[in-house]
Amino acid sequence: MKQSLAIFLAAFVISISSAANGTPGDILVTREDEVDVHDAPSSAAQVLITVEEGRKLKELRREGVWVKVIIYGEIGKEGWVHSSSVAPEVTGTQNEAKSDDSADESTEQAELLPGPKFTLVITGTARQQFQVRCKSAERYRGLASEQKTIVEFVPKTYEIPGFSVSCRVHRLQRYPGAIKVELYEQGRSILLGAAQTKAVNGCISARSKGRWGNARVIDGCSRDRSNW
Repeated sequence: MKQSLAIFLAAFVISISSAANGTPGDILVTREDEVDVHDAPSSAAQVLITVEEGRKLKELRREGVWVKVIIYGEIGKEGWVHSSSVAPEVTGTQNEAKSDDSADESTEQAELLPGPKFTLVITGTARQQFQVRCKSAERYRGLASEQKTIVEFVPKTYEIPGFSVSCRVHRLQRYPGAIKVELYEQGRSILLGAAQTKAVNGCISARSKGRWGNARVIDGCSRDRSNW
């Protein structure tokens, strides 16, 4: 009897430990407003960005009480958050367990979850630099989130959640050669378009079908920045 109890307790402790540690790839949400994302697993480390309550994050790994995450809606942005400030995302199964009174609210929230995954691939001459700026939107309400990277080097790949996306990639005149942009849907299953430019400070516009019009990837960006 004592041996069985000991085995049960050990299994119980292991299960709690596994839940606390989380799993790489888990989707988390912030539990409070103004959650700091640091560049290292320490409260003394530089704060890269501060995100609001309910922000969705993807877990990469853990070190003690710190969780390394990718921030949805911030292209290429990752960092460390304290585990006390995040919690696992409520799944569809958990939503079904709620009362009928909250069924409509749960359905509305489900409609706002990220849709097809888009992949933005930027290549070109070695050491060529660029600036990228994107917006992604949800399906029904058209809520848009903006991401901006100041300076990056090719090659670079970005994964962007959402039901539609619109990006501008500016080639910086510091190194010779072309820069090429490709936009895919559903990971890399569907190529929406590709374009390249050698122009001084050239700009490539890449977007999926949706809020910003038909899907296209072209050499050149509109001077109308009202949507930006």
